[in-house]
Amino acid sequence: MKEINIGKTITILRKEKGISQDVLADFLGVSKAAVSKWETGQSYPDITLLPKISTYFNTTVDTLLDYKPQMTKEEIRVLYEGFTERFTKEPFDKVYEDAQAVIKEYYSCYQLILQIGALYLNYSNIADADIKDKVISEANKQFIRVKNESNDVDLVKQAQSLEVTSLLMLNKPNEIIELLGDSIPMLISSETLRASAYMMVGKPEKAKYVTQVASYQYLLALTEQLIAYLSFCTDDIEVFTEVYNRVSNLTESFHLEKLHPTILMNVQLVAAQCWLGFGEEEQTLDILEQYTDLVLSDIYPLTLHGDEFFNMLNTWVDEIGYPFPRDQRSVRLSMIDGIEKNPAFAGLEYNNRFQTLLTRLKKSM
Repeated sequence: MKEINIGKTITILRKEKGISQDVLADFLGVSKAAVSKWETGQSYPDITLLPKISTYFNTTVDTLLDYKPQMTKEEIRVLYEGFTERFTKEPFDKVYEDAQAVIKEYYSCYQLILQIGALYLNYSNIADADIKDKVISEANKQFIRVKNESNDVDLVKQAQSLEVTSLLMLNKPNEIIELLGDSIPMLISSETLRASAYMMVGKPEKAKYVTQVASYQYLLALTEQLIAYLSFCTDDIEVFTEVYNRVSNLTESFHLEKLHPTILMNVQLVAAQCWLGFGEEEQTLDILEQYTDLVLSDIYPLTLHGDEFFNMLNTWVDEIGYPFPRDQRSVRLSMIDGIEKNPAFAGLEYNNRFQTLLTRLKKSM
């Protein structure tokens, strides 16, 4: 917990006001010795005096206590990056304990809590098996709290999305269905309306910016939906092939290998698994080779960024302060695990071409 610096604050405010300890003591009805002890940290004012002291200095009780229940985006980023490094170098239990302490200290800083929950999901795979579900469940609990207590609409949406992700990792599909419901609401793009409003008030650049950022997010959402649809079409090779061709055209058209390589990797892994399920071993290996080439290409560090088409996106990334990425080594390891430890590719274990791809990936570490 942060040290209570009320004595230091009183000293600063008193000197700014240009008064002595005697004057402050007379106003509050206490002795000069009492004020002196406050300022030297030997004791604290009685709680009933706090409103009177804050009124005298025309400030708030929170300011008086030097209480900071929130963190800035930059502070959250630095903290997050520190934890990502620690999770890869220190005992998981110790780092987890420290992260839990941060949650207690900044209990109402919902942006921070959301990111620590996401951190738990990202690194739960390196936790011991006996506490892995506990860590994911803790993340789930924090997402629910952010969803129920935060007044930030965007933060609430993110929290619910991560809540669903945590339930999926906990293998609780029925709870996901109950949470999301059976009906599918009609999608209404408020961004289009917002952009139109900017055009009406003579701000075309702002309208372009809103539309471009929205298009980028819908592009990623569409790709993710097509990845899921691809995995659901393994009962009909013709339908699967059509979906695969369409999602491939989409990723090529928007150059996702540079714009957002990780989502393209997801396309490749799912497609490879499905092709192998159809018995198409060479097609599977062709796609896994594309996957390997992408993993070994110049795409690091993996961060959100724009390109020549999405040329306004970096401004948005700076504004939202995201993402808070995992450390690059653990990212590379997870990419290798996507092939090596994927049970879908167990049948390729003795295939020379498959082993060559694994060797290439491991040499990059």
